Amino acid sequence: MPICSITHIPLRAKAAHASEMVSMLLFGETVRIIGEEEDYYLVENSFDGYQGYVPKVHIAEVSEPHTLYLKNDFLNIPFREGSILLPKGSMLPATSAEHFLYQGHSLSLSKDAQLVSLTEASFDPDQLLLNAKRFVGTPYLWGGRTRFGMDCSGFVQLLYKELGISLKRDAKQQVLQGQSVNSIAESQLGDLAFFANKSGKVTHVGLLDGKGNIIHSSGQVRVDSVDEKGILNADLNCYTHELCAIRRMV
Repeated sequence: MPICSITHIPLRAKAAHASEMVSMLLFGETVRIIGEEEDYYLVENSFDGYQGYVPKVHIAEVSEPHTLYLKNDFLNIPFREGSILLPKGSMLPATSAEHFLYQGHSLSLSKDAQLVSLTEASFDPDQLLLNAKRFVGTPYLWGGRTRFGMDCSGFVQLLYKELGISLKRDAKQQVLQGQSVNSIAESQLGDLAFFANKSGKVTHVGLLDGKGNIIHSSGQVRVDSVDEKGILNADLNCYTHELCAIRRMV
């Protein structure tokens, strides 16, 4: 089965390096090849069904799926004359807790590697909040899914994935998942709040802490207050996003 064979790859809208990055594949994530164009494959991320183009050279065939989720923000691993940084969310093979293949090389995991099997992961709202706060200050990056930069939906997707829950890639898809919550007052830690633009299109999502605050990626991952109207940005002292829905994913 084909996987992402490098630390992370931009998933692009078209088969060109200059094309828009719509998402990102992380090391070990499984894909389905659905087409090709010159030096690119059109692939679908097996986890969330998201499609885009990646260079063929960064896709490798493996005999077994990678089912261990890397919990470390980054893991520095010696490689050739330098090193690589495996980002949080990378997937590693379950049959090798200490070694894995990277571009044909057998690499050793450091002792501080934190791995969890997604088949055994369980939802813990307190851990979810702790994980979310660790991302505060991470720059916003359209399509991003790492500490180097992430967008709003990639942020909440990565948080939930670590706890064994699958979310779609975009906010407009995520808002169709889970169960509806009537108001901020009825929300709980771990609920997701969604926000729409003036035309009613869902464009933003963030994680609620159940105490009137939201952690979200807007400019950077940040904590703001939220009410029935929307997000009140503490720095700008104004509302920046209009609330349209609250969903409970568990």
